[in-house]
Amino acid sequence: MFRLHPSLRILYFKMLGARIGKGVLLSDNVELGEVDLITLGDGCKIDHSKIRGFCVERDGLFRLNRVNIGREAVINTYTVIAPGSSIPDAAVYGPHASSHDDPSPPSYAAYNQLNVRQPHVLLKVFVAWPVISFVYIVSRGSAFHRDRVYDI
Repeated sequence: MFRLHPSLRILYFKMLGARIGKGVLLSDNVELGEVDLITLGDGCKIDHSKIRGFCVERDGLFRLNRVNIGREAVINTYTVIAPGSSIPDAAVYGPHASSHDDPSPPSYAAYNQLNVRQPHVLLKVFVAWPVISFVYIVSRGSAFHRDRVYDI
């Protein structure tokens, strides 16, 4: 999916029917399914995770239910929130967790990528991108030489 500005992404989900509070931060990679069944409380932070209001159980049963995420809740990377879940206010779910698990300790909120400030654009342009480009070119060049057969 193409990347939208964070405020446009929230507006997009609201237009699809999600109820989203103020100050909500959503990762670019968050997967919201059946958004009309999702309620996000004020100030919650949702990293690269999956939140669905619909699923198919192992027995072949369909499950369709609301998902409520409380105020100031933190959902970390690769966490799955199942239909019918109600995440309490200020709860923290650590990386690779599930809404079927108990909340993680509050210190796990530090693992959320949305808490990390992005570097200044000039630092990206003049330091990061040249280094990344150099490594990419060198790695592609070494692959070129490695695959060639030299006759002696």
